[in-house]
Amino acid sequence: MFSYSQNMRLCRLLHEQGVAWLRCYGGCCICEGPSVPHPT
Repeated sequence: MFSYSQNMRLCRLLHEQGVAWLRCYGGCCICEGPSVPHPT
């Protein structure tokens, strides 16, 4: 499991590649995208 800072860093890298984006819900931001694993 990524820490918050590691996840944001990874998300920015993925976002630069056009394969991820940030989705924020009231101060809690998650990284979403086709190549981003999500817990079920």
